[in-house]
Amino acid sequence: QTTTRTGIRVVGQIVREFFPHWYDEVLSSCPTMIVPGNRIAFVPKDWKRLRQIAVEPSLNMFVQQGIGSVMLNRLRLFGVNLTDQSRNRRLAQKGSHDGTLATIDLKDASSRICYALVKDLLPRDWMALLDAVRSPWGLLPDGSHMRYHSFSTQGNGYTFPLESLVFWAVLKAALPRRAVLSVYGDDIIVETRHYRRALVALAAIGAIANETKSFAEGPFRESCGGDYISGV
Repeated sequence: QTTTRTGIRVVGQIVREFFPHWYDEVLSSCPTMIVPGNRIAFVPKDWKRLRQIAVEPSLNMFVQQGIGSVMLNRLRLFGVNLTDQSRNRRLAQKGSHDGTLATIDLKDASSRICYALVKDLLPRDWMALLDAVRSPWGLLPDGSHMRYHSFSTQGNGYTFPLESLVFWAVLKAALPRRAVLSVYGDDIIVETRHYRRALVALAAIGAIANETKSFAEGPFRESCGGDYISGV
């Protein structure tokens, strides 16, 4: 098993308290190795580009997944359901039919959520927990290490709910109170009349819209894998 130096205390406490039999097995038969961070790998994104992902230390990942589950459940209480893409698809279809809703896709969304931004936005106790089990360093294929300025990578168990929370909270604060807003990671839907306002708010935290995959005009809308033209 592997863990980071900052994560070992949190990981040890959680595993010992909630999974005592596994904790005993880890101690007795499987030595734990301290590592600087995660291991960077590349997978195909489309026919011409690669996407960077990271393989997290095993014990860090175990706790990250647990934190991510708690965040998913908390977000659901505020109407953000990250286990169901159907709302985004339904709204994208409506937007393509009547033009009232716009779809936004962000470039390198999780990579642009920097450490300082998360520190500014999150409560102190949540920041301390997420910080303790993140990977501060990445091991490159050539054997060198790179220090991260983004808070977490694709591969971290709480990256998806964290980015969804950040984008949802920023837009919730920036848009009118009763404005339509749906967030699923970096797939975002807002009312067309608030499209530019949403882009300005996102740009303020370093998020950049992918202009070729964001739609506020014409009959086409796309979100969460659903492509619609004039409602079809």
